[in-house]
Amino acid sequence: MSFNCHISAIAHKAHVRASLILRSFVTRDPAVLTKAFVTYVRPILEYCTSVWSPHTVSNTDKIESCQRWFTKRIKDLSDMRYPERLAFLGLETLQARRLKCDLQMCYKVIHNQISVLNDDFLVFADCTSTRGHCYKLYKGYSQVNTHKYFFTNRICDIWNALPSSVVEASSLTVFKRLLDNVDLTRYFIDIR
Repeated sequence: MSFNCHISAIAHKAHVRASLILRSFVTRDPAVLTKAFVTYVRPILEYCTSVWSPHTVSNTDKIESCQRWFTKRIKDLSDMRYPERLAFLGLETLQARRLKCDLQMCYKVIHNQISVLNDDFLVFADCTSTRGHCYKLYKGYSQVNTHKYFFTNRICDIWNALPSSVVEASSLTVFKRLLDNVDLTRYFIDIR
């Protein structure tokens, strides 16, 4: 139950596609190249991440390296550090995007925008304390990594830490907008 081969395959496919963009486009305009990357490469790296999201530093770095490599080849950005390049281009790290995607999926399941067959997929916590929000999730005990890093377990702590104003948003669009204002950096795996 490891996604190492899958992650290696999609990282390779994304690198090939990113390289093809750099060879095919005559323009070196950062806006055009960024748009091409977002349109043709990023979907490869983000498809169905709620299922296979990496939890190891090596796999996280393998996926992030594609965007890091691509942004370094854009004209006048090669001397900048990776976070500076992302800020200049208006991009987020792929790790941040995966985390937000997981939270959006959790919002959809909790607010019945996605039908889940198993009623025990996300279990609400029984606590009735006044702290936090009314959608707190129960995190089960895990002895194996397969269960520990499964969607329902890896998202619980992050979801429970969100402010009630975000979790109780009236729609997914509002939730996404409010989520952009929440600092999620403490949940990132530290890579380069």
